[in-house]
Amino acid sequence: MKLNIVYFEDNENWRYTIADIIFWSFRDTINLEIFSDFEQVEKRIIRSNRSIDLLITDLYHSDKARIAKGHDLVDFVTSKLNRPAIVITGETEQVKKTFKNYKVADVFDKGSFSEIEFVNSLAATLNISVKASLNKTESDFAIKEIDYKRNLPSGKVKILLFQNETTNKQWTKVNDLYYLGDIQLVKSRCFKVLEFAAKEGVNLVVLPELSIPEALVSDIVSWSKGRHEMIIVAGSHYKHEAEGAFAKCPIIHNGNFVLTEKINPSPNELSAVGKNGLQRGKEIVYFKNTFIGSFFVLICSDNLKLTETRLRCLNYEPDFIVVPAFQKDSSDYFTGMSDTVNNSHDLYYIYVNNKIENGADGRTAFFGVVNSLSVKQLTDNDITDFEPKGKLCELKEGENYCLIEADMANKRPPSKRKVGDEPNVIIETGFLSL
Repeated sequence: MKLNIVYFEDNENWRYTIADIIFWSFRDTINLEIFSDFEQVEKRIIRSNRSIDLLITDLYHSDKARIAKGHDLVDFVTSKLNRPAIVITGETEQVKKTFKNYKVADVFDKGSFSEIEFVNSLAATLNISVKASLNKTESDFAIKEIDYKRNLPSGKVKILLFQNETTNKQWTKVNDLYYLGDIQLVKSRCFKVLEFAAKEGVNLVVLPELSIPEALVSDIVSWSKGRHEMIIVAGSHYKHEAEGAFAKCPIIHNGNFVLTEKINPSPNELSAVGKNGLQRGKEIVYFKNTFIGSFFVLICSDNLKLTETRLRCLNYEPDFIVVPAFQKDSSDYFTGMSDTVNNSHDLYYIYVNNKIENGADGRTAFFGVVNSLSVKQLTDNDITDFEPKGKLCELKEGENYCLIEADMANKRPPSKRKVGDEPNVIIETGFLSL
């Protein structure tokens, strides 16, 4: 019989984050009931005849007048129902007070939240095992590590995000999948972007999903030879094999390339006809200890919050996650990337989308943590609106590239800049005429 966890959180970002962790860690052993309204969670606990095995709750950190009410709920569950409670609060001063005055199993401060500590606490409180899917070895897809054995970069890595804009007429439908046509035009545009990157001293170039046809990969590989300090994430393409089509992203460096696959097809890539449409991928590559750091490339839907693909990759604690996308509503991705960089993982998130009418909304973005002065400077100069938190830039109408210098040794700087401190992220956006 599964255990019943009742979870209350009024902040949407935190609600999704904690639900993600619980679901993927304990999905075979628990039923998770999620509430965003305090009155509803009270009703569930007091009036329902369904059992409760654990309460996980916030203390209304966004409304200090109601903190006492949150404590009353914790006290009722632990004292009257004799069931454990775990508190997650954004009010640091409430941590010691809650531990001291209430019989809680654990208290977590959102400002220093650790996923591993939370999972271990949950497992110990309920005396259950963590789901094996959190391990790096069990799944229906493999993660292949390629260790370049380079020293981790101590300075800044320069990154170019290029947003490809096309029209519907440039795309052709074959076997329920769409392919970008006019290879010569695509090739011309691509090499203008690469030459711009080389001129700017860029270390990492990222192009959107499906923006580079397979026929152009060999040309880009040849161009990259001798450019030792540049890695190119060359969008993605559909590769036809005996089982059907698979989506693959070439990661190109110095005359060589490695393919990483898309594990989770989007709904539009699935077909009701035989081997039409896209097949589920089999392998993702972890690029470890490269000269720009360690990173994964997660193609579009592999980066959605509830995919095991994303969660397994985060367990490796990469320096970057790169997301080439073909996404109609980028907001579906922004919340998860914001949660990740702000609450639990020390990394930068790169999102590079296509732009096409009624097909992909652009909004290419870069996520990370910076100090309060950098936030003000980036928002004052209209580089970002900082919504959600951690979105350091988003391309606007009339822009198609973002040039970023990211400090790899300082991905989570102090909240205030002191004399001698440089910004850990420097951003420039603009339009590259092709």
